[in-house]
Formats: sequence, C-alpha cells, structure tokens
Amino acid sequence: MQPGLDVAVPAPAAREVTAAWQRGHSVHRTDARRNDTGWWHATLVGAADGDLWWWEVDGVGPLLDPSAAQVRVVDGVPYNVVCTSWPHGASLGHHHEQPVVYEMHVRGFAQTLPGVRRRLPYLADLGVQVIELMPVHPFDPGDNYWGYMPLVWGAVHEPYGEVDAPAELAALCAAAHQHDIEVWLDVVFNHTGEGNWDL
Repeated sequence: MQPGLDVAVPAPAAREVTAAWQRGHSVHRTDARRNDTGWWHATLVGAADGDLWWWEVDGVGPLLDPSAAQVRVVDGVPYNVVCTSWPHGASLGHHHEQPVVYEMHVRGFAQTLPGVRRRLPYLADLGVQVIELMPVHPFDPGDNYWGYMPLVWGAVHEPYGEVDAPAELAALCAAAHQHDIEVWLDVVFNHTGEGNWDL
C-alpha cells in the first residue's frame, strides 16, 4: 500500500473541497468527500513526510489546514507540510508551587529555540522555575514581532528553528526538564492571522 495522509476539515457551507499535495513540480489533487456533519475527508495517497499540501475550497486556495502540524512559507505563501509523527518527551513529573516565571520571546531572547536551550544554565542560575514562551506558532512576521496573530495552533514557527523547529522545541523542553524548569506555551485563541500575507 502506498503511504498517505488522511485529512479532514469542517466546511459545512462549501460546495466543493479538494486536497492537494506537491512533491517537486508534481501536484496531485483529490476530491474530498463530505459527511453528514459538514466535515470533508480526503486521503493524500502517496504523500510522505516533508511534502507540501493544502486545501482548495470552492476554487479558492491554497488554504492552510486549521490542524496543521507543520507549516512552511514558500514564495510568501504558507503551506501545510505532511508530518506523520511528532517528537515526544517525558513530562517533568511535577509542578512548582508559586514558581519563578520567566516570560520569554524566543527571537528577542536568543534568536532560536536551540539558542534558548543553550542559555538554560543561565536561567537555572537565576532561580527560574518556569519559562513561559510567548507564541511559538506560525505567524506572518511582516508587521508582527510578537507572534500574537497565529495562523494555526499545532505547528511551530519555522524561523525559530535552526534545522527542525518541532524537534528543537521538543529538545528545549527536555533540556529544561533536566534543569527542573517547566515550559509553558502562550497560546492565543482570540485573534488569528488569516488573510493576505505580506512577507
């Protein structure tokens, strides 16, 4: 059986939904099937980790999947990236009572997630027990330094990584736990960054 990715999106008012994926210059499209609750389902047959994919709804696209696990911007346009696994690590196992919290913007503090990881000994020496990362989800950085207009909530802002942002976020959490430091993520649900991208 060919590898693939099962995808679904709620679009009860849509008339036609297509899932498309690309490898190199080849683009493949699959008509999605609508169920009775307004969800559209498709399988990207042959798609594998690292391939770009997107939705097209009533002829409009490419559109991001709200549940995207990875997003990449190509020529100023955001695309989903096929991602069938996600790095996992062990929990710290406890919470600090009345912790010393260091709120941190990744770019402002250390440029990248590995940069933050390299500075953990400094934070531990300060007595920090929690680092609260300001939004690390994909956003349009054109006129948005802070990241408070996320595009999706399940992916990591690629420019915060040096090679592989999701893996580097997982490595940061694991290293923080070794210093007995919790990691909190600031997640913004009340305003998002849909619309035109201007990179």
